Amino acid sequence: LRSSGWRAPRKRSSERAMIILSIINSNAPGARFDWNYYKATHLPLIGRKFGGFGLNSASVLKGVPDADGTEPQATAIALLTFTSMENGRAALNSAEGREVMADLANFTDIMPAIQFSSAVP
Repeated sequence: LRSSGWRAPRKRSSERAMIILSIINSNAPGARFDWNYYKATHLPLIGRKFGGFGLNSASVLKGVPDADGTEPQATAIALLTFTSMENGRAALNSAEGREVMADLANFTDIMPAIQFSSAVP
């Protein structure tokens, strides 16, 4: 997201967002996932489209084999932190959210699982 020029506004620790949207792309045999497109195009798109909806931060986890060499259950997990549940839901249900979801076809054929969570204080 930083490469897109988008930066989340600084918050005091007492004001930090506590609602996390997890987007989990399972590791299905034969599934397509283009990491180059994801990093260069999709992540900056998320920053641009969801920044106005209270997106506070974003992190991406890339699945790697387990200690015994077993393939990971997820190829990629994106963690998007919003300022409130309402803002996260509004982002997903907006025209901007539909644009972000439509972009999935450009880098994957995996339909991600989407889950809202609250951080444990």
